[in-house]
Amino acid sequence: MEWYVVTILAFAAMFAIVFAKVPIAFGLGLLGLVGLWAFLDGRAALLFLGNHPFSVLQNFTLVAVPMFILMAEVILFTGISGDLFDLFNKWLNRLPGGLAISGIMACAGFGAMSGSSTATAAGIGSVAIPEMQRRGYDNRLTAGSVAAGGGLGILIPPSLPLIFYGVITEVSVGKLFMATLIPGVIMALLESTYVTIHCKRNPRLAPRMPGVSWKDRAVALREVWPVLVLVFLVLGSIYLGWATVSEAAAMGAFGALCLALVFRRLTWSNLRGSLLATVRATSAVLIILVGALFFGYFLTVAQVPQGLSNVLVNLPVNRWVIMVGINVLLLVLGCVMDMATLMLVVLPVLFPPVVALGFDPVWFGAVFIINVQIGLITPPIGMDLFVIKGICDVSMGDIIKGAVPFVIAMAITLALTMAFPQLALLVPNLMG
Repeated sequence: MEWYVVTILAFAAMFAIVFAKVPIAFGLGLLGLVGLWAFLDGRAALLFLGNHPFSVLQNFTLVAVPMFILMAEVILFTGISGDLFDLFNKWLNRLPGGLAISGIMACAGFGAMSGSSTATAAGIGSVAIPEMQRRGYDNRLTAGSVAAGGGLGILIPPSLPLIFYGVITEVSVGKLFMATLIPGVIMALLESTYVTIHCKRNPRLAPRMPGVSWKDRAVALREVWPVLVLVFLVLGSIYLGWATVSEAAAMGAFGALCLALVFRRLTWSNLRGSLLATVRATSAVLIILVGALFFGYFLTVAQVPQGLSNVLVNLPVNRWVIMVGINVLLLVLGCVMDMATLMLVVLPVLFPPVVALGFDPVWFGAVFIINVQIGLITPPIGMDLFVIKGICDVSMGDIIKGAVPFVIAMAITLALTMAFPQLALLVPNLMG
């Protein structure tokens, strides 16, 4: 059977499974088993099914997943998210839309400690949204800014999706973390710029805030020292070569626990809740990873990535035209597929052609994550939209309308990262 026929049948079956609401991990695993049974034989497929999960989960890099999740869970009950928002609120309160900008910047800061977009949106949103509503901010601006800011949780390193990208593609996760640092800062600034211009043109969207003394600003700055400590423990140790990603994640989780103890927030109840949430989230994520890689191995056996690589490499067009087409495809798929499915199923198919075309795999990691991030705030699947809906009394229609303009800032960041690859490669290259 030709590789393109296999591709059509496999992805048609996958979409059928998704729309039938079958758990994606089991659906992908079943498709992979059936495909291997067809292309190899029953015995080989069953042997692979028995050995594959263990070989996948033995990857040392995956130790970082539960560590980063635990760090995020602990941070949520330490009150650091509130301190971050308060800091930016006091320093940026005189800007048009200052509270919304503070929420975006606080999301960037929280993202540097969590690695999760949903945790970032929930952690900052639970503090920022009530405050903006109390101050009379427009509901669309309120919900949209936090939903967009939440996406920074996977772009500002550390990032759980980048860990999976590194595991799937065998690219250095440390360099991937550094590759998204500058694009993440650019995106936060572009989103803040949009808020400023929008509120300057229509002041009714965001009533002006009273002034804050320099003393209060200094006090707020002093209160966020834990953020700097955690960011240095994680990103500083990776950049300086003192620790691997997994070791840095462990230090970050330990540091978060120590801070919770210092703040007298480390109760048995909080600790137990964080550990249980970490186990649930880690189990869900890793079982999806196993099922998706099983499906990806079937596609490799069926020569799908190889066939697609040969076709794209031999097209009589410039390779950048193909890359633009890949990005358009990712943007479309991001609207109809959840983040896990997009990353773990589509990436194994697209990555070999990208490398065959001569593109840097670290740079493509940054480009891929920006595409994933856009999918988080675009309907109908956008996960961050549902997170915001769960923590505020705003209609889903207003949340979507508020978030859509921020897609422009994300698209500009994507275009800049593609046009100027050094935005993604500068810091990783400095690591040596």
